[in-house]
Amino acid sequence: MKVCLITEFFYPDNTGSSPTLLSNLVRELRSNYDIKFDVITSRSLYREGNIKLPKFEEWEGSRIVRVNTPPSNRMRGPARPLAGLLFAAAALRAMKQQKEAFDVVLVTSNPPAAPYAADVFQRRYGTPYAYLIHDLYPDIAVGLGALKYGSIPDRLARYYQRKWLQNASVVILTGRSVRDHIAIKYGIATDRLTVIPLWADDGILNADQTSRKFLDEYAKGRFVAMYFGTIGPLQSVGIVVDAAKLLQDSHPDILFVIIGTGEKAPEIEKRLREEQIRNVMFVPKVQSGNIADLLASADVSLVTVAPGMDLLCTPIKFYNILASRRPVIATVTENSEIGQVISETKCGLVVDPCNAVEMADAIVRLASNKALAEQMGKNGYKAACKQFLLPQVARHYYEVLARIVSFADNDVRAR
Repeated sequence: MKVCLITEFFYPDNTGSSPTLLSNLVRELRSNYDIKFDVITSRSLYREGNIKLPKFEEWEGSRIVRVNTPPSNRMRGPARPLAGLLFAAAALRAMKQQKEAFDVVLVTSNPPAAPYAADVFQRRYGTPYAYLIHDLYPDIAVGLGALKYGSIPDRLARYYQRKWLQNASVVILTGRSVRDHIAIKYGIATDRLTVIPLWADDGILNADQTSRKFLDEYAKGRFVAMYFGTIGPLQSVGIVVDAAKLLQDSHPDILFVIIGTGEKAPEIEKRLREEQIRNVMFVPKVQSGNIADLLASADVSLVTVAPGMDLLCTPIKFYNILASRRPVIATVTENSEIGQVISETKCGLVVDPCNAVEMADAIVRLASNKALAEQMGKNGYKAACKQFLLPQVARHYYEVLARIVSFADNDVRAR
């Protein structure tokens, strides 16, 4: 089976987000199944702006074709969707230039315009496509206030999003809540919506989780509540600062640690400085090889999602927290994917995304009941080993892609 993967960022990107996930998924599929990949991506890395990757590369048995377009994630305002459209057009051109026919196209939602390439290619050559959604636009942009609902750009984006969803053979979602949202808001039949979860990193699953060397020097025996990840509008990390401020006088035995970079990171640093919040340690960046040690240094890990966004996206760090044997406190609703997993596995606590008092109370509850925190961590690890492993996820992807190809072949024979 020959597959074309379209995604703006890919190997050697090691940010830990979707580029790393997709690279690991392709390697797993290539190693264990009769499947070949052509990956059409950009020459940029997700975060490092001065690096230009080679136009062509053979990697782990897959062929990478890189197009020279500006990275859409670094653009602001109207330039961002325009850059995404430029990538989609360049990807379509690269697809047409490949000598060997594809059996199926797997296109991601990064950038949001990428499905344009798969949709046009399908209409021109009859090649079916699966549509993998990590971030649903324009819904997220509207929810964050970056796009006005009902505006011309919103209506235009929804028109094309609905079209791409309808024309895909299968739409792959990372959570049940976004599946339900798409079924209701876009009118897509649920039998064409497939949920395949994200997965935990093997390096974290197999790491020494008794080590606290990353923070021993600073924690000094205190209970550590840690946020690790991107600090942007989608993450709403301000609630962690609010909770810390509430506890800094009454619970000096609790240390908050915030690790990450992003659009909102300067605001967080400014608040800590101006409001003299003393029980928060801020670390801008760590090397990717230190993530297992970092997560092991926490007593509880925090997942924050902006209000309303928990139904539309599922942060990968949630699954790595499960693998770290630590409990999780998440600012999500109970019917979100994270909320459902927490309820099903008893791996942590759900708190109101707008209620810092509730988050503070949850942290105090686990700090004062170490046995409960330890049991939640064990429950999460058990769930990660049982449900959220890359080989299981890769098998599901292979089955979905093989089914699409089989249906397409039968359709050709029927003609």
